[in-house]
Amino acid sequence: MNGFFTAQSFQDWFIQARLLFDLLVMTWVVAVVDLAISPRLITHLGALKPRKIIGLPGIISSAFLHGNWQHLTGNTAYYLIFGGMIVVRDARDFPIVSLMGALIPGILLWLFGRHNGYVGASGVIFAYIGFVVSLIYFYRDPLALMFFVAMVLSLFFGDLIIFPALSGEQKWVFGRTLWGLFPSVNGRIAWEAHLLGFIGGIWIAWRLNDLHTFFKPIFAWWQTTWNTLLN
Repeated sequence: MNGFFTAQSFQDWFIQARLLFDLLVMTWVVAVVDLAISPRLITHLGALKPRKIIGLPGIISSAFLHGNWQHLTGNTAYYLIFGGMIVVRDARDFPIVSLMGALIPGILLWLFGRHNGYVGASGVIFAYIGFVVSLIYFYRDPLALMFFVAMVLSLFFGDLIIFPALSGEQKWVFGRTLWGLFPSVNGRIAWEAHLLGFIGGIWIAWRLNDLHTFFKPIFAWWQTTWNTLLN
């Protein structure tokens, strides 16, 4: 495991962990252009549109798009906490969980989705949650157990105030995210994306070692290619 406390050096860990912040910066840049400059042109082109060829790129691109600023800031808080937990535990898992966490719900939504278009990183974030929680069973991970206990206590016994400014609320209910796995009376909430992402996260945890074996040469080729381009 190459987490924050187990990496050979801070630099070794940071190089792998930087992707967390790079993806967040990319998402905010896209949001500034899409919400503040262009008339939602990027959303129109990049949304995931079920069963339409034009909607196929949205399997990946939709995770970088958001309906409004509140949607973006709320997802940012969840992304930093849940994605950050994966990075702290083992930064090498983060690229795999992020990519597969986008592909699994994205492909299934394209095949079976009920909305005309999907945007937002909720599917990926719920994949993070499913992944971290599943580590309790598959790897007996104490960090994942602490995370799960905190979420359950928050869900049933009170509010855990984390990043209230980012969430746009005076109190941010940490455990409330679990309710996003179930059908909502608010038709605008894509609960099915949450559920598919959560199930995808469980599958990723189950097949994590195989996924590392599969992606290792791909990531090595990408890193070599990128370094060559920069030099």
